[in-house]
Amino acid sequence: MQEKLSFFSKNIYWSFGLVAIISYGAITSFIYPINRNLPLKEKQAIDKNLEQLDRSIQGEDYETSCREAKSTSKLIIKNLRGLKQLEPYYKWEKIKIVLDSITNKYCNQ
Repeated sequence: MQEKLSFFSKNIYWSFGLVAIISYGAITSFIYPINRNLPLKEKQAIDKNLEQLDRSIQGEDYETSCREAKSTSKLIIKNLRGLKQLEPYYKWEKIKIVLDSITNKYCNQ
């Protein structure tokens, strides 16, 4: 009987440990997403799009200007929360408004 109890108590410790590890993992993945670099990657894509947008406006390439403004605006909408955490002093909503005005101006030509 003592041998069965010892085996059972060892399994309980493992079970509690496993539950604790899984719970910790679930809680931390909820609080801190697994891919913490996602906002950074999206920010880099936004930067690249804005540079291309600047070049296309200066070069009077309205089709590219329209496309870049639309895609950058969508990236901002999709990743607004992460972008605000990454760059809290940027006025992302205002940047999006400017991009929307560029879209309105150049997509209708």
